[in-house]
Formats: sequence, C-alpha cells, structure tokens
Amino acid sequence: MLALFVSISSFVWSQSKQIISCGTIKYERKISLKKKLIESKDEDDDNFWMEEMIKKAPVNVVDQFILQFNMTESNYSFDKKKDDGQFRMWGSDDVGMKNIVYKNFINREQRSLKQFYDSDFLLMDSIKNFNWKLTSEFRDIAGYECRKATTIINDSLYVIAFYTDDIICSTGPEGFSGLPGTIMGIVMHRLYCTWFATSVEGFCDENREIVKPVKGKKSTQSDLEAILKDKFSKHKKWYQSMVWNLVI
Repeated sequence: MLALFVSISSFVWSQSKQIISCGTIKYERKISLKKKLIESKDEDDDNFWMEEMIKKAPVNVVDQFILQFNMTESNYSFDKKKDDGQFRMWGSDDVGMKNIVYKNFINREQRSLKQFYDSDFLLMDSIKNFNWKLTSEFRDIAGYECRKATTIINDSLYVIAFYTDDIICSTGPEGFSGLPGTIMGIVMHRLYCTWFATSVEGFCDENREIVKPVKGKKSTQSDLEAILKDKFSKHKKWYQSMVWNLVI
C-alpha cells in the first residue's frame, strides 16, 4: 500500500512539474559601481578623471537583459526599453556593458556583438567551454530551484552560477553555458557584478527563428584586447577590469 502511495505521489509530482524548452527569461544585472571603481584605481594613479568618476558614481547600477531561447539557439541582449540613462563610466557606456550574445547549439556557433565605446564589434567564434564543478548547494531564483556550480575563466576570474534543469536549454546570460539546464544566476565578485533572472515566460513558437546579430565590425577578442592594452595598460587594475568585461 505504501509503495502504491509513493508511486501515485511521484506520478502526480512529475505531471505537475513543467519542463520548459522554449521561452524568454528576463535578467537583472547589478554592478556595485562605486566599489568597482575604487578597487580599479591603482595606488600610484593620480589621474583626476578617475577620482571624479568615483565621486559621481552611484553605489549600484542596475540594467535589464532578455534571453530568448529554444533547443537549438538562444540570444541574450540588453533591454533598451528599460534603459533609464543611469550613470555611465565614460559619459556613455563602459566597455562591453550592452553585449548581445547569440548561441547556436547545433553547429556550436557563438556571435557576440560587443559595445566598445562608440563602436560595435562582431566577434564570431565557437561556444565557449567551461570546466564547471557542481556543488550540493541550492537556492530559489524566480521560482525555480537552482543548483550552484563554479568555474574559473581567464586563469583567475572565479565564477559562481546557479542553474535549473526545469529549463532544459543549456544556455545563460552573456557567454555562459554548458550546464545541465539554463543558468538563472551568475555571481562574479571580482567584477562586483551579479546577474539574476527575475521572470520566465515558458511559452513560444519553437519554430520561430531567433535573430542573430549581423551588424558591427568583424573582429576578434584578441584584437579588442590589443586596443585596450594600447590605450589603458598603464592603468593596470582598470585595464584588467576592462579585459574581464570582454571575456565573459
């Protein structure tokens, strides 16, 4: 009798659990901007522009992003409708703050449209591979139970991710992917930045084509890093921070 009860309970639970393979997720990205600026200033850097930015910077800056996905592709982009003209580091935007990242899971293609001051650069590459380590920790994000995973990128950049296997597309914000489900949260302490899903819409036409970025100057990540190095390498901490913005 107990076995029958367990069997029926398991059946009811599986029937009520919705597995999502196509939809839209909205993310909130929060940057602890004042802390980031303070930590990005070299001790021997006496440039007045950095001091002025630190004085004017708010404690936090929050932006909204949208991830459209199905089982073959996804596209992550800045939500222009939610742009409220908050503080920007260079009078417009910091490096890589409005990235568009398209992933095709069939041919392993990744296209990244990276904003770089007044220009857009289109980087065409393969989907990145991450050496994720799963943990036994869980947390609720936007109503989904999410498991914690960690990895290290660029040799020293520690990344914490939270994913749900209730949304089975292996994708996430920015260039992150490769977990057994969709990444709902990212924490990067060295960037003073977090990304967390705020809502999920699990209904869409799975045959609808997800638009991929095509405009922008074709380039490579190494090309962009070389530009940064030429302009800002003398400001070591600030330069490193901008490089990290490019690699995610």
